[in-house]
Amino acid sequence: MELQLYRIIKILLLRAFREIAYQEVPDLLKRYKIESARQLLTYEQARAVLNISKPTFFKILNEKRLPVIELEERTFRIDPDDLKEFLEKSKKQ
Repeated sequence: MELQLYRIIKILLLRAFREIAYQEVPDLLKRYKIESARQLLTYEQARAVLNISKPTFFKILNEKRLPVIELEERTFRIDPDDLKEFLEKSKKQ
């Protein structure tokens, strides 16, 4: 009985936190002047644009040659403008 009550409370709390998080997303997008979260690229999308391997991509990130936006713990995105700038710098070298 206690285990079921614990699970119900956990589910209700998770739902409440999700609702709060979803309400805060538009404010975060405005703060970073992003019109839509869909504009941001995942690592896989950015890697596909660059047409490079995972190790090479992560080497670039570790060297901080390409800025990363951390949306939450372990959730990262790449701004397409930063990706374009990275490509332009790479062409000049």
